[in-house]
Amino acid sequence: MNTVNKRVTKALILDDNLEMTSFLSEVLQDANISEIISLTESTKLYKIYNDSIDLIVLDLFMPDMDGIEILRFLGEKKSKASIILMSGYNQAVLSSAERIAKAYGLNVIGTVSKPINMETILILIENRNKTLNHFQNDNSKELLFTKEEILIGIKNRELVLYYQPQIHLQSKKLIGFEALVRWNHPTHGIIFPDQFLPVLAKHNLSAELTKYLIAEACSFFGLLNKTGFRYRVSINISVFDLIDSSLPDAMLKLIEKNNLNPNQIVLELVEIGKIDNAPQKLEILTRICMKGIGLSIDDFGTGYSSLDQLTKAPFSELKIDKGFVFNLLKNENSLKIIESTVHLSKKLKMDIVAEGIENKETRNLLQNLGIEIGQGYYFSLPLPEANVIQYINDFKYEEVDVLN
Repeated sequence: MNTVNKRVTKALILDDNLEMTSFLSEVLQDANISEIISLTESTKLYKIYNDSIDLIVLDLFMPDMDGIEILRFLGEKKSKASIILMSGYNQAVLSSAERIAKAYGLNVIGTVSKPINMETILILIENRNKTLNHFQNDNSKELLFTKEEILIGIKNRELVLYYQPQIHLQSKKLIGFEALVRWNHPTHGIIFPDQFLPVLAKHNLSAELTKYLIAEACSFFGLLNKTGFRYRVSINISVFDLIDSSLPDAMLKLIEKNNLNPNQIVLELVEIGKIDNAPQKLEILTRICMKGIGLSIDDFGTGYSSLDQLTKAPFSELKIDKGFVFNLLKNENSLKIIESTVHLSKKLKMDIVAEGIENKETRNLLQNLGIEIGQGYYFSLPLPEANVIQYINDFKYEEVDVLN
């Protein structure tokens, strides 16, 4: 797999308007991009495309081969280039093209409606560079791990939790963190869960990891309590992990052992649709709720996390899928969906969380819509345990984007 350059050095512009390609070339030069290729005939892409191109600025409405066909071609090439999509037509077309690109595994860093604003392009490129500076590591490679390697990692306590802050948007206060698992691999560094959780799930071992991570989170937040910091922690759990009927009592023992309050713990359920006709799983969820532990339905509005699922278990919180949050400023349908979800949550007396907040404008709009809890890179990247107390001490609601 090709690695991704930290900064853009080679860019490709695809637009059938010569004046537009000339304007965009000047903009990209201002972004200190050393090599810029401009094409007004998209079919020439077949001859000149190669993996050294790390930015593509693409007009969707090309006359000979349209932007959607180009996206399919780039997907087939497994392109790692960052892509900016442009169109002079309505926003719905841009949003649909972005979804198609992501389905092909492409990296869309922004969509822009014509007429083009120079500053918008420059900001998209700069944010792309800053984000990659944060995340450039061995995860740019595909790593294949065996079940045995992962189990050794768990035994050696190499699997650790990072914590992403959760902010109450209405009171403007830090209220908690979401626990996110990482593998601190002795050779490869920090490994993200998409490279090891599927292996555990395949061998029906994810429940054991979940128990271990719940214990780790309870231990750390117990220590925070002792230092005077009382915050909640959200822990992800798959419906497939609900196989041990002793889990509710085991969790309560952990909570009591670490001098926590049950309401400091929230379990975020994924793949919730698969609890249909599974009385044991429903029993475990209900008993967890009876212990005073919160239940959140994750990625609400997509996949299995639909309206019907709210009746399946005693949820106290719903978490809006970050795809809606990402599109909030540019897609009216996303705005309407979030507005309706806020109204629904209030009717059901459930808390509502929005993840994926990446800028101040999104944060402010969500706050005005009545969203209670927000999280995302605007507030902070996920933090290693050692950095949590410093974040708590330094937190200010009006601080600028963490990526700036």
